[in-house]
Amino acid sequence: MGKGRKGRHRDSLVQREANGRPQRLRLQREVALPPPTETKRVIDAAISEVRFAEWGTMLGQLKLRGRITETQYEAGKKWCRLVEEYSQALLSPRAPRTATLDPTGGMAADPDTASGVREAKRHAVVVKSYESGVEALRNAGMAAVRIVGTVCEQDLAPGGHTEIEALRTGLSSLATLWSTQGQRSKAMAKPSPFRNPARMVKPP
Repeated sequence: MGKGRKGRHRDSLVQREANGRPQRLRLQREVALPPPTETKRVIDAAISEVRFAEWGTMLGQLKLRGRITETQYEAGKKWCRLVEEYSQALLSPRAPRTATLDPTGGMAADPDTASGVREAKRHAVVVKSYESGVEALRNAGMAAVRIVGTVCEQDLAPGGHTEIEALRTGLSSLATLWSTQGQRSKAMAKPSPFRNPARMVKPP
């Protein structure tokens, strides 16, 4: 039997593709673009986040994503600087870097001069700080030693929740160490009231 008038009218309202098949309206709805205002809002949010300098390192990305705390992030940055200074103190070969077109100038300080003596003392402090940091990491566990080196020194991502926890433990150990050292240094630098002549009571 042929189609009735209602059936023919309903078919005439169906939008068809070039091959005559009915258009897949559901697929069209799924791939429809969001409104322009929403697109602009998403783009602005992405640009705003990329402006943070922390996105440039794996350690910073972990902080921005809430995987480590601000204190742990600062401890990680300090450890990166300390590792670099320790390498310079030992005159270790540096990792390959982009060629520098402009001459840097300057030479290592002569150890027999006053500047050389100051540099030697600074290097001794760096070595001592580095060794105390390594000891703190070892006390936190070998997993902490490995993952702190992976994230802070090699700028690589941790692999899973277990390594994230080990990273937190290691960075917290470093933060505690340096906080304790800072408090001890302030206590030693604080002048004693008994050494201040102005506060000494003269005998009658």
